[in-house]
Amino acid sequence: MRMKNRLISAVLTICILTGVCLTGLSVSAAYTPDFAVNSEIALLVDLESEKVIYSKEPDKPWYPASLAKIMTCLITLEQIPDEELSTTMMTASVDVYNELYGQGASSAGIEVGDTTSALDLLYGLMLPSGCETALILADNIGQGDTYEERTSDFVRMMNEKAQELGCSEQTRFMNAHGLHDPDQMVTANDLWKILKYAIETYDRFLEISTALTYTMHATGKNGETRDISTSHSNYMLREKMYGEDNKYYSPYVQGIKTGTLDAAGRNLVTMGSDKGVSYILITMGAPAKYENGDPIADNLSFLDHKNLFNWVFKSFELKTVYEKSSTAAQVNVSLAKDKDTLLLNP
Repeated sequence: MRMKNRLISAVLTICILTGVCLTGLSVSAAYTPDFAVNSEIALLVDLESEKVIYSKEPDKPWYPASLAKIMTCLITLEQIPDEELSTTMMTASVDVYNELYGQGASSAGIEVGDTTSALDLLYGLMLPSGCETALILADNIGQGDTYEERTSDFVRMMNEKAQELGCSEQTRFMNAHGLHDPDQMVTANDLWKILKYAIETYDRFLEISTALTYTMHATGKNGETRDISTSHSNYMLREKMYGEDNKYYSPYVQGIKTGTLDAAGRNLVTMGSDKGVSYILITMGAPAKYENGDPIADNLSFLDHKNLFNWVFKSFELKTVYEKSSTAAQVNVSLAKDKDTLLLNP
């Protein structure tokens, strides 16, 4: 009787595994968009099933630019309990601005000596991509007697977290803000691992990284509240620009982070959602200039995301194949006592 039961179990296992394998192949291997993707690197992943819908050089290391701030945000959420983010106050030291001087760094408007909550700093980090907020967080969270020791310790945490999440040796962080360092690299596959963990572990991460606007509380030198926005850097979130329809606008897109450097080109991570389905799209290396150095008028990173989301939401839809209570099939069986057929259920 044990042999008969094992035979039936084997039949069921083969049926189930065959279905799973065919589904995986049909999604990841058979679908390719009918347009060119401008970015050097791209990775489009179904957030729930984790199936890769489209990829282009996902293991190629690339300068992250401000995409490094995704890991800065994650480390901050790891180190400060959620209920303490709004009450943990941090002061901006002059060392922060000495490090950023002359680099053309993006700013959230925090000034030397300002005292700001960790929560406000995180919004300043992810929405206007403030480089000073990244260093204020690193300076206050890292351990050490000097500014250099504290910010280096924060970078150590970034790299240790990357290793813990299974990132490859090609991914390495050198600073918290993402400004150019020749040794600072990430791959799209590794960035996906970081994003997946952040989204699954911290509701606050998605809340911050997909926010359109946020009201910063008054700080030391800035005695009034002020609104910050992500749509000034991510044009995909603005339906109108200068009173006219915005060609980059996508109704699917939410957040998450932009990043641009001369050495990196244009990098972008967004989440696209429609009818209960969400995708994460990572692109890096969209050219910003022609080979002769002239600027490219179009933001090719935004166009890649708009095209890929239009394609995926028009090509795929969520369907119920079987309900749990339904019968998938009836199969013939041999060697079973008093049974010639067996009903297969999901």
